[in-house]
Amino acid sequence: MYINPILHTYNCTRNESTGILEYFFMFGRNLRLSIADEFGIKNKSNENQPKKCINELMENTKAAYDLVNMNTTKAQGKQIEGYDQRMRGAEI
Repeated sequence: MYINPILHTYNCTRNESTGILEYFFMFGRNLRLSIADEFGIKNKSNENQPKKCINELMENTKAAYDLVNMNTTKAQGKQIEGYDQRMRGAEI
């Protein structure tokens, strides 16, 4: 009963390490909510042009992977620094 709302919330949240929304990373496009229709918010992509959508999806997916790779590397560097600061050598 709670899994779907929790998963939806997770997918709509910006990941701290990658810096992007999980939904965008998984699907290569922004999340479209039904409430956007209620407020008259239109999606910028034109769904009537399949080739254009496929090309945009491929470009967005590549850009997302590149961004995730860059942000993950930064996050790993910060984690290594934090680990190194906490580690103490054993006295012999």
